[in-house]
This record gives sequence, structure tokens and C-alpha cells, in this order.
Amino acid sequence: MAFSRQEQCSLESDDLPRSASPASEPRPSPTSPPPVGAAMAGGTVADLTPIVGANLRRLRVKRGLSLERMAKASGVSRAMLGQIELGQSTPTINVVWKIARALDVSFSTLITERSGSRAAIVRGDRAKLLTSQDGGFTSRALFRSTSRATSSSTS
Repeated sequence: MAFSRQEQCSLESDDLPRSASPASEPRPSPTSPPPVGAAMAGGTVADLTPIVGANLRRLRVKRGLSLERMAKASGVSRAMLGQIELGQSTPTINVVWKIARALDVSFSTLITERSGSRAAIVRGDRAKLLTSQDGGFTSRALFRSTSRATSSSTS
């Protein structure tokens, strides 16, 4: 059975695999760097957008920089910096690098979540003494006590 050229083109285009993503989604260009939080090896995704935004705002405010001054120092637009701080835009690796250079911090400083507390050394004589009700067990707390007492009272 012979097909006309038009029918062959129609059949060939129907045989092509369809894209899983909607046509409205922009496709990243092969030369553009991946956004921070892109899929990593193993298929996991680490969403660093809120972490980068919070760190950017904290460091910028700590240095007394306005968005305008930060934009001039980094070469990243003021609008983009604002969107990153609000978590509305995921910066590319190049943008994070420019911001890190402008703030004079390491790249990892911007992408690492700050822990809520820092390690503290508590001297043994200042550590709270924890004692069981019958007095058979005693232990020192490994965390800073909220009260000033150095030993618990027994009833």
C-alpha cells in the first residue's frame, strides 16, 4: 500500500513521543545553569529557595544594605533580589554565586540552613543535677538549664 507524501508526514508526526510537560512551561536552555534546588542525583529535590531567601535577607540587613545597593554590588536586579528574599523566585547557581561574592561570604553560607541554637559548653558545677524521686539515680543535664538552681530539691 502506498501513501502520499502528506499522509507519510502525518503518520510520522503522530509517531513522535509527546512531551510530558505542558507547552506553557518554559524549558531551560542547555546553556543556562540549573536553579538552586533542582533535581539532584537519585531523583531527590532539595528546595533551597526559602533558605537562600532567608540567608540573603539576614546578611543584607546585617550589613545595612538596601536592595538597591545590593543590586549594584552583585549585578543582580533589585526585583530579582526581592523575589529571592520572599521565596517567590529560585535563583540559579550563577545568581547565588554573584550574591555570595557581593556579600563576601562562601557559597555554602547562602544555601545552608542556620541552626536555631549553637553548641554551648556547660561546666559540671553549673549543670543542673537531675535526681530521681527515691534518690537512687542522679544525672547531670546535657542541656542548658532555664533555672539557676544547681541541684533539684527532694520532697
